[in-house]
Amino acid sequence: MIKYFIGHKLHKTNLVKIANIANLVIFMFVFVNPAWARSVADIQNEINQQEQELENVKETLENALKQLQDTESKLNNQQSELEKLNSEISLIDQQININNVELEILKKEIEVKQLEKIKREKILEKTLSKNYMDWRAKDTQIEKFLLKNNIDNSEKHWQYDSFFVSIQQQGIVSLLETLQDLKKLSSEYDKKIEELQAQNSELEAKKQKLQEELLALQNAIYATNNNIVSLQSQQQNIESKIKNLLEEQKQAFEYERKILEQDPGGGGGNINEGEWFFYGSGRDLYQGHGVGMSQWGAHGMALNGFTYDQILSFYYENSYVQGGFSKQINVDGYGSMDIETYVSGLGEVPSKACGNPDQVQSNPEKYVIDDPNNSWDCWPEEAIKAQVVAARTYAWWYTSVRGSICTTASCQVYSGGNGKAWAAQETQGELVLYNGSPIEAVYSSDNNQGYGTADNDTIWQNIYGDGTPYPYLRSKNDNDYATPTQWTNWTYQTSGFLSQDINAMLNFVVNNSNYSIGVKNAISNIINEVGEIESLSFVRDNSLRVKKVILKGTNGVEKSIGGWWFKNIWNTWAYETGRGDYIYSQTFFLSSK
Repeated sequence: MIKYFIGHKLHKTNLVKIANIANLVIFMFVFVNPAWARSVADIQNEINQQEQELENVKETLENALKQLQDTESKLNNQQSELEKLNSEISLIDQQININNVELEILKKEIEVKQLEKIKREKILEKTLSKNYMDWRAKDTQIEKFLLKNNIDNSEKHWQYDSFFVSIQQQGIVSLLETLQDLKKLSSEYDKKIEELQAQNSELEAKKQKLQEELLALQNAIYATNNNIVSLQSQQQNIESKIKNLLEEQKQAFEYERKILEQDPGGGGGNINEGEWFFYGSGRDLYQGHGVGMSQWGAHGMALNGFTYDQILSFYYENSYVQGGFSKQINVDGYGSMDIETYVSGLGEVPSKACGNPDQVQSNPEKYVIDDPNNSWDCWPEEAIKAQVVAARTYAWWYTSVRGSICTTASCQVYSGGNGKAWAAQETQGELVLYNGSPIEAVYSSDNNQGYGTADNDTIWQNIYGDGTPYPYLRSKNDNDYATPTQWTNWTYQTSGFLSQDINAMLNFVVNNSNYSIGVKNAISNIINEVGEIESLSFVRDNSLRVKKVILKGTNGVEKSIGGWWFKNIWNTWAYETGRGDYIYSQTFFLSSK
């Protein structure tokens, strides 16, 4: 074909055109030579096959994207750091997989375009060859063209060249445009491929870093798992010690209670020059432990316009009230009952709410006219509802931890009947929660000894004054709201004593049968380390109750005794030695004359 174009005389313009065609054909020949032997049908079949593969890959991509979305959603909901790392690594793997699928799609699209180009080149080549052979063989169509236009033989070559170039020029121009588009598309594909490959490199680096973090975490978990048996054993030992401590404190409390029930209170004997003495306010025996909600505090807050949930949120800090709970509980002497039935028969505070005549007439089961001379005939309804929710929460917690609940003040008073059914109904299913779980909603009568309620670890503690602080049982100053009782600001003081009396008191404990071996050993160690007592100081919570008594002695060492324990030991010592001189509350202070 190339020889033919060179071996004939051509018009100058046509010569340029045919030269361009020749260059193009040479380019086509070099570019598409590997596919030269295939037919158009073969090429079309391969195009169809590649397009089908492309659809399959796109479907794979769609599935991969859906999986990626699911993984991202799962990642957002992961709580465990280990699961989070695994999810992130899975996420990166899926993103890399998506990138690789997109790369495959790009390659397939390029292959399809290349095949389309080959197909067009093949068609063009066949057309060129056919027209050329028809011209050489004096094809009928060309002869008709020449005769129709009265073209003689001398002009045959020139006219045919013009005709040949004209009919092929459109296809060639179209092919050139296609090739240019393909070149541009190929450049864009190359850029996209580079971007995806760069992204894959970044993802692989991130994946490696996450895998290192995952390995470190897995090693930590592995090391932790190796210690599980030991830790479980330690936990059991600690729980056993805690139980023993609770029993120790309970045993000491019962003995002290019997002592103080026999005493009219007050004290305040002679104090000589240079002697120490204790003084304070409040009386634990009648006010209660002082932790959590104050019943008379709730009474005063209700009179000041607080709702039951506001009262509960005030006393149980960091907590909230939520409904929708129901449960069967076991009650000593009554068996299993619905918790709403239980709180309907609750004692603790009056069952009737103080109301006006209209309220009493319309709802006599709930309201009664208040007798100003009787503080126990009725209470503000919000205070009663606060009591019901606190009692329901405590019963829920107590029966979940300890099984059956008793019906006395040792747990909470249950009287039976339906006196508080109205309050149970108006607060049905409501509990006080902390972090989604019912709290140990303890309460007592009058928790204020002049400065508010106590921290739980101020009252429930070991011999050294250490306890477990609960975030919802922190000291709350309710001075501005609480209804005072006769014991709120009740004061007392002891007779005078000297530092050596504290030494005598400590030695008394070591030899006293009312205390456990654990308490005796602890006090004995304190005596040995401190020496003769020289001074006392106090660690207090915000209610000014004594959390710890710090003992400093001749050895220059400081040791602590829990404030609750110090009061208990003092009272036991004072009783058994005949002093009859007591510390009546944990809100006590030390002075000297």
